Amino acid sequence: MNFLGLDLSLTATGFYLIKDGGKDEYFEINTKPEDFPNDIERSDYIANKIVGCIKGENITLIAMEDYFTGKQPQSVIKLATLGTVVRMRLLDNGHPYITFAVSQIKKFETGKGVAPKDNMLKSVYKRHNLDTASNNIADACAIAHLGRAYYEWQAGRRDFLKYETEVLKKVEEDRELVQTYKVDLSSKKISTKKK
Repeated sequence: MNFLGLDLSLTATGFYLIKDGGKDEYFEINTKPEDFPNDIERSDYIANKIVGCIKGENITLIAMEDYFTGKQPQSVIKLATLGTVVRMRLLDNGHPYITFAVSQIKKFETGKGVAPKDNMLKSVYKRHNLDTASNNIADACAIAHLGRAYYEWQAGRRDFLKYETEVLKKVEEDRELVQTYKVDLSSKKISTKKK
């Protein structure tokens, strides 16, 4: 089973693929605003790159950060655009996905819902043997591992650490409340029935 974590960003999207029986793949998808006429085309380029990179891979589940609100409305709007384009492209290509709150990702990875970037870098090195200077790749790694854990949680695995279990239970609650697309993990079918 392969699990993909995405840390979406217009400048440097983190991509981390946990490969079953093989070496994990990770990199950044870098873009510059001057290379695109607008943010829609920039977002489209990133979405196409993601889909192209997973073509032929048997992806079990894709995980990414959920939408969030921030102090800079323009940045939030640009990230929401990117997130929407990527989500639509994934759905158009039959790839199920799940989103996690930033605090859930950080707590699952570090044990605390608020963690500085350096703590995430240290944690992915310690827990997953990933030595990277990229915050984007480190976050994508943490997201991929949370996605895999959630999949295993749904399959009945219960030997997680206490703080990991707390996150997985909260994710399960949140999905029922806010996830528009219901992912049937056993068949990879997506239902658009609202909860």
